[in-house]
Amino acid sequence: MSNTVGQQAKKRIENAEQLPVHSYRVPGKASVLLTDDVAFKVFVAELQKDLENDLQNYDIEDKTTLKKYYGPLMQIATWSNATTTRCPICRR
Repeated sequence: MSNTVGQQAKKRIENAEQLPVHSYRVPGKASVLLTDDVAFKVFVAELQKDLENDLQNYDIEDKTTLKKYYGPLMQIATWSNATTTRCPICRR
């Protein structure tokens, strides 16, 4: 794989155990994410950032691990689109 100037090679990952573990602060109980839109949006933004950074920085070969990254990213994209539409059903 050739890299452009200033671009580092991705670290090769063969299984999920080689990836960093991420943790997230939740104000109070985890159920607050279901009732507090701001807390939920902060959590989702942090999760999305970590998922995208890992995909950018690591060459993940394991298909199951990739699905565990792309699944939540797809849900975030769907949720983000639904919350920006005027459709009241989409906001439920």
